[in-house]
Amino acid sequence: MILLTGATGFIGGLVLEALSKRNVQVRCLVRKPVVSVNPNISYVTGDVLDQESLLKA
Repeated sequence: MILLTGATGFIGGLVLEALSKRNVQVRCLVRKPVVSVNPNISYVTGDVLDQESLLKA
């Protein structure tokens, strides 16, 4: 599994798309809640500057 930050941004979105095409399991750390329709992608709400958020991810 890969933890991806910035998945809702331009470059992060492209990285997420490329990983998804390769059926890689990805956990995305996002600031606002997101619902995933892809079973290989999960989202965790948090912030990279908050250590608790990183532990949840």
